[in-house]
Amino acid sequence: MQCLALSPLDPARYFFDSLAASAYLSAGSYKRATELAQRSLRANATHVSTYRALVIAQGVSGEVEGARASAKRLIALDPTFTVTRFLARRSGGGFDDMSKSFAEALRTSGVPN
Repeated sequence: MQCLALSPLDPARYFFDSLAASAYLSAGSYKRATELAQRSLRANATHVSTYRALVIAQGVSGEVEGARASAKRLIALDPTFTVTRFLARRSGGGFDDMSKSFAEALRTSGVPN
């Protein structure tokens, strides 16, 4: 996260926060992933991949209502987003345990299959 410390006023900081949220999500640090995704969205409320990370982080950590609200916003921004598309884009074809867990979080949050 050195990039964030080196450039705290960068206009693209939302992007680095989004990347960091995804990294923390992959590491299983869902609370930190949620915090970084929310910070990213305060700077750029239309960044679709940040919403994806936020929905997953909230869903996996049991924040059902927050995940559902975030999923509604995600689908509003990208009506073509589905769990199937998410899995197709994951390396390894989405068959690993983490992908399955993330896919289930998306489904239970209201993302179409």
